[in-house]
Amino acid sequence: MIRLAARQRTSPCISRLLLPRYHTQRWISCRYKSSVAATMDMMEDARSDANSEIRRLTHLRNVGILAHVDAGKTTVTERMLALAGVVRRAGSVDDGNTVTDYLPAERERGITIQSAAISFEWGWHNNRTGDDYDVNDNVTVHLIDTPGHVDFSVEVNRSVAVLDGAVLVVDAVAGVQAQTETVWRAMTRPSLNNHDSSTDAVLSTRDHVHEPLPCLALINKMDKEGSHFGNAVASLRHKLPGANPVPIQMPLFRSSNKISSSLLDSDIVAIPPEDMATTGGEFTGVVDLIHMRAIVWPDVAALGGSVDNVELCTPCAINLLKSDAHPHEPLDPDCPVTNLALMARAELVASLAD
Repeated sequence: MIRLAARQRTSPCISRLLLPRYHTQRWISCRYKSSVAATMDMMEDARSDANSEIRRLTHLRNVGILAHVDAGKTTVTERMLALAGVVRRAGSVDDGNTVTDYLPAERERGITIQSAAISFEWGWHNNRTGDDYDVNDNVTVHLIDTPGHVDFSVEVNRSVAVLDGAVLVVDAVAGVQAQTETVWRAMTRPSLNNHDSSTDAVLSTRDHVHEPLPCLALINKMDKEGSHFGNAVASLRHKLPGANPVPIQMPLFRSSNKISSSLLDSDIVAIPPEDMATTGGEFTGVVDLIHMRAIVWPDVAALGGSVDNVELCTPCAINLLKSDAHPHEPLDPDCPVTNLALMARAELVASLAD
């Protein structure tokens, strides 16, 4: 009786020590199993969270718009917002109603002073069934509109450190300009001091080092008088160090020269990028050299509308090649646009293979 009373007065930990040996081993075994189960649950939760985060980052892009002043960065941004459905109508810099130029000084002067970011959903184009994005085929784009004036170059340097890629907007008339070279250095050099590429300068700014950004060049203002796609591409190649521009599109124009084609209107002609002498007429569309199709925009002015209305600017896509059964055979072998597109595509493939 005295011994039992003593056991009742002991603490729970001491009571466990007074248990027979097989009871102690059973308690330790049960506790070990519960600990292993809890650890496995925690690892499974962590793995699920990691997969969710990886999927989120896979569908996330930080894209910057960079260019010389007045090349059309903000206008390109407005068109992307309108096509993505963020705004109903694309704003105009002249009217002072753009989304990213929100400061009073920006709207008064018609220039971008401070970098502005905006997010929107962008769908994967030509998404094939059965790929990894069959559940969520949208990408969240964080678009950053940067200034093009030389006085605000610090805004460009701040932005490139967080970008996944860049869109370099180039004027089709002027080609590469002074500030175009400055923003190109910001994209390609790892140092924030874009004019000093020495090793010491790079090491002194290691915290801000970034890899050269992948860049997509957009030849803008193709509808202006004096525009030339080939000269603009040539200026990229000759004035930007390390640039190797590979055209993935070819412009279409309406000309007085008539062609024989069962696919396109008889007055639509194509001018390849290497043709430096020929000047086009009214810019009306492009040839997509990747998917081999002509993209022709409607004559909005003839319809009595405005280019600010995205719904009126819906293009017509015309396939130049046959279906999957004969993927490399043209629908119209006598079409001059198709023949020029095939030669330009061959040069595209050869450039990518080098």
